Amino acid sequence: MPSQEFKNSPAQIELLIMLSEESSEVAKSAAKALRHGLLNYHPNTDEVNKHSIEREIADLLAIVFILSINGDIQIKHISNHLPEAVIKKMNYTYDLRDVYVISALNKRLQQNNYLMSF
Repeated sequence: MPSQEFKNSPAQIELLIMLSEESSEVAKSAAKALRHGLLNYHPNTDEVNKHSIEREIADLLAIVFILSINGDIQIKHISNHLPEAVIKKMNYTYDLRDVYVISALNKRLQQNNYLMSF
């Protein structure tokens, strides 16, 4: 059994649940875009699948931001891993493996540390 010092506070538990929920919402929106098309829309809301993905990613990033404000994670650490993570993910794609694309993305990520603006 973990010692008391490793247990999450009630706030941490709530934020981690929210992080999990928002991650699931991003996955759900991506699955709908795969099934129906990125530019297709929900018949009840007229929201384009692409916009749904963007909205869900914003919700996920909001939780990341709150976790950082709460001192539970550090945006700096995420930013430090981002260029390597992008290249790693790009290497697992078929259409984006072009060396030029990967090097251009890496250069852009290093010049514009987007996450550090949090």
